[in-house]
Amino acid sequence: MTLGKYMTALLIAFIFTSTYAQRAETIHALRLLDADVAQYATYTSLKLSKIQGYKNNLKMAVLDADAYLSCKQIADAYSRFDSDSALYYLQRCYNYGMHDNNEVWKQDAVIHSAYILADRGDNYIAFSRLNSLGNISHIHPRLRQDYACAMMMGYVRTTSDASQKLFLQNAAKKKKKYRPYISKNITDYYLFLSAIYSSQKQYYRQEPQILRLQKKKKKYT
Repeated sequence: MTLGKYMTALLIAFIFTSTYAQRAETIHALRLLDADVAQYATYTSLKLSKIQGYKNNLKMAVLDADAYLSCKQIADAYSRFDSDSALYYLQRCYNYGMHDNNEVWKQDAVIHSAYILADRGDNYIAFSRLNSLGNISHIHPRLRQDYACAMMMGYVRTTSDASQKLFLQNAAKKKKKYRPYISKNITDYYLFLSAIYSSQKQYYRQEPQILRLQKKKKKYT
C-alpha cells in the first residue's frame, strides 16, 4: 500500500472513531492530502525533468557544498517514487558530510534515509540509524521535526507487526515526546495520531479475548 492510500485509510477510519475536535483536525489533514494527490498526476514527469537538471548541476559542481546541495535535491525529488535512488543520493550526502566534517549534513542524510526506510517497512533499520544520532536534543534544531517524523514513522509501521502490544506501551511515551516537534500543517502529524488511536481501539477491543486465551493456556500448563 502506498503512503497516500495508507494515510487516507487511517484518516477516514479515525474520523468515525474520534472526538469532534479530533475529527476537525483529521478533516483538515484529508484536505492537505487531497492537495498532494491532485498534484501527483504531473508530479513524476516534472520531477524527472528536474532531476536531470540537478544531475547536470552535480556534474558541474566544484565545491563540496554545491555537490552536496545537488545530491540533496536529487534525493528529495526521488523520495516519493524511487526510494532506492533516494537512498543512494542520501548516502552521497552523508559522504560529503564526512569529508567536510559537517555534522548537519550527516544528520540530515541519516534522518531522511531513516524516514524513507521506515515508510517502506524497514523500520528496524530506520530505528538503528536514528539511534546512532542519539537523543533528539543532540539534533540540530532545524532538523528536529524531520527526526521526530522519521521516528514516529517507524512506530506507525510497527503497528502491522506482531508486537502491537509493545507498540502501544511505547506509543503514548513517543507521542508525548515527539508530538511537540511536529507541525499541525503537515499530513504526517495526523497520520501518526490516527495510527496510534486506531491501534489502541483495535487492541483494546481484542484485549478481553486475549486475556481469556492467556488464562486458558495458564490453566493447562
